[in-house]
Formats: sequence, structure tokens, C-alpha cells
Amino acid sequence: MQKRCHPAYKLCLGLILGLSFLWLSGCDKKRSAERKTRYRIESIGLEIPKLKGWMQDREIQQENAAVGGTIFRLIRENAVSGSPRIDVIIEDSKNPSLDLESFLEQNLREMNKLAEEGKISITQVVKTPYHLGPRRAFKVRHEYSLGASGTVAITQIALFAILDGRGVTISAAGRTELFHPLAHNISEILADMSTSGSKNSIPFITPKPIDPASMTAPQEKTPAKKSLTEPIDLGKIGTK
Repeated sequence: MQKRCHPAYKLCLGLILGLSFLWLSGCDKKRSAERKTRYRIESIGLEIPKLKGWMQDREIQQENAAVGGTIFRLIRENAVSGSPRIDVIIEDSKNPSLDLESFLEQNLREMNKLAEEGKISITQVVKTPYHLGPRRAFKVRHEYSLGASGTVAITQIALFAILDGRGVTISAAGRTELFHPLAHNISEILADMSTSGSKNSIPFITPKPIDPASMTAPQEKTPAKKSLTEPIDLGKIGTK
């Protein structure tokens, strides 16, 4: 004669199996997070997740982080003109902003100045409080177009924070039609940035210095003209 299981026994067994599945799933997620590789910028203690499809721009060189400017950039693999990029820009250590609010207002004034000069035409600005790890920050979204004709639309999302005593801008910008398909991916990168150490973080790669012995006589170069399909270079904005 076949024994029948008591309903309470079935319920307990189901709960045990369900909890076991959730526990194993949580462990898998934890291991996945621990395996995530990050770029680490030592000078400001910032870590940026290294996601598939993105790579470090080796042309960005910052021999002395104390002078400020763009010290790190992520670009898309097989990028085209106007593809989204993510820049990390720091203030000159000799002239740091007094606080987060003044640093933010300085950057907003710089953008408005570009608009007054006719270099860009701003169509939307959205400012919201944000956090970069445990630190206060602001997130600002700009929608603007380039040049007098305004035919090239740009979307830009920037985080503003004070790290290691000076202002830091993390700017993601690109042509609007190329930015929107990657908006979720970019938001994931910005949201997963950290200001604490990690076992799986790696220092960002600094381009190798040129060997003077291999250099030929310097040749005069014609300065390259800035393309009107590229976002405004914020390397100067936020620095004094």
C-alpha cells in the first residue's frame, strides 16, 4: 500500500528546496560581482567597472595628475565618429573648489558660456542629487546641439563629486542617436563606480613613454581641426 505524504511535509519540503535555490542563486551573483574587473585610478581612489564592449583610450596621457585635466577615458570598441565615451576629469590640485555646490555651479556656468558664444545650443538640463559610493554627488543631463546649424545632437550625462579634496567630473557623452542605444549600459557603468579598494581592480594602463633614441628630427605639424560631430571636450571644464 502506497504511503501518502502529509500536506505539511510537502509544504516544508517545498520551502527547503526554494530556500536552497535562492541561496545558491545569491552565491552565484556574489561570485559574479567578485569576479568583475575594474580600472583603478590611484590619484583619486576611483574604480570604474570594465564592461564588455568598452576599452581604455591609450591616447589619454596624464603624467602628473596634480595639474588636472582628463586623466582617463573609456571608448567603445570599433568606435565611429561621435560614439559615446566616458571621461574622468579632475581639477588642478593647486586651485580646488571649496565645496561640491561651487564646483557644480562652475561647470554649469562654463556650459552656459559655450551656449552664449554660439558653440552649442542647449535644449534640456536636468540636475539631480546622486551618490558616488558613500560620497555626495550630482548628476546632470544635458541635451544640446553643436554649431550654429544645430544639426548634430549630443546627449551628455555627467557626475560631479569631490574626491581627495578636489572636484572630479565623470562625463559620458556622444551623438544622441549613438548614445541612446547604449544608455542602459552607460548608466550601469556610472552606477557601479566605486571609491573603495577591490581585490579584482587593476591600475589603468598608462601609455609607454617614447624612447628618445628612436625619435627622428621633429617635423612641423598642421594642427588638426576639431570635428563638428564630436561632443564638447570637457577636459578644460571643471579645471581652473
